[in-house]
Amino acid sequence: MESSADPGMVNRPFQRLAKAVTNAYADDVPATAEAAEAVQRGLALKAQSVLRMAVIVGVFAELIVFPPWRNTAASLALAALYGVWTLWIAVWAWTDRLTIRPVVLVFGDLVALSSLLLVTGELSEPIWYATLIDDAFLFISVMAAFQFEPKATLTVAFTAAALYIGCVGFGESQGQNPYWRATLMQGLYTLVLGLGCALLSAVQGRRVRMIQGLLSHQAWLLDRVMTAEERERNELAEALHDGALQTVYASLLLIERAARAQPHPLLDEADDLLCQVSAQLRNSVTALHSEVLRTQGLDAALQAAADKSASAGGFRVRVDCATPTAGTTMDKLLYRSVTELLSNVVKHARARHVDVTLRAAGKDGWVRLEVADDGVGLSPETVREKQTAGHIGLSSQRHRIEGAGGSFSIRDNTPSGTVVTIEVPVSDD
Repeated sequence: MESSADPGMVNRPFQRLAKAVTNAYADDVPATAEAAEAVQRGLALKAQSVLRMAVIVGVFAELIVFPPWRNTAASLALAALYGVWTLWIAVWAWTDRLTIRPVVLVFGDLVALSSLLLVTGELSEPIWYATLIDDAFLFISVMAAFQFEPKATLTVAFTAAALYIGCVGFGESQGQNPYWRATLMQGLYTLVLGLGCALLSAVQGRRVRMIQGLLSHQAWLLDRVMTAEERERNELAEALHDGALQTVYASLLLIERAARAQPHPLLDEADDLLCQVSAQLRNSVTALHSEVLRTQGLDAALQAAADKSASAGGFRVRVDCATPTAGTTMDKLLYRSVTELLSNVVKHARARHVDVTLRAAGKDGWVRLEVADDGVGLSPETVREKQTAGHIGLSSQRHRIEGAGGSFSIRDNTPSGTVVTIEVPVSDD
């Protein structure tokens, strides 16, 4: 009879596991080459801690199920100390408080395992079950390989093989029937596995360096794009100010003269329309070239943009800038994002209150910007409809933020409205 099981049902547990692992590292997306290196070091420490915990569980299992032929109490005490050290390292690694190079910790594992071999006297007789502590040396090279340093991995492998042969050889020399062939073969296996780990480390390390190079190039491109865009905005602002705006001013003067010479209602209407055009052009010039951002900083620029939007949209606005700057490049990016978001609030939200918040994010070296309103809200269907209709403002902002290595998210506010959250790394300039 053919099975009627749904393949999706079979794969679902694995999909959930993969999603859980992905979510565990979702906050570790690097934005720069330096950040990528720090993330890699943190992931290596976490991976090492997991493998180290597995090793200590195996060591305890052997000591309990197959007690050593001598120094049982001392062996358990030494294994307990190793377990406490392992737990301490794991806690510090998973709370991102450990900054030491992961390969350095591996030598601590070598000292602990070598001490256990000397104390327990393993393989001083060729008994078949005395293998777990010995095989633990094979995992030492795997731990070292997580840092992607091939030379360091090879050094660890040679050190592990030498310590294993030396410690077990010492134990065998105390017994009646030395079993050197098994000891030498185990040492050879340790070296072979270490060589494989070093090669894998070299391949993976090259991939990491390629990613770091791409991230550096991405940061360079973003800076060039922002610089070019700022230059174009300034040129357009100057053209509007020196061209169209001056023409409007001249037209206003002519209409005023004509109205004084011969008053007419149409002249008054034309004067009002030209005043509106003049105000719109001044707003456009200010939006294109924010003198406040350049001279007074991001917090003052956000406050000015929020006040102007509140006046245009008829809502109350509160600006809270706990972080005054995110670096010159990111300040420009965040300012453009806020002006675009506030413009959307004015046009579509029908809000009564708007909050603009800028503060440090949960990750070191990052800032979080939130624009929250209590308007009608913005559903995913509405976003898709606007994009289909050619309104790409939000989509454009998302691409810019993600291109800078940040994140852009939209969610519903409580009880009504929309919250847009932007997180970006602080730029170095």
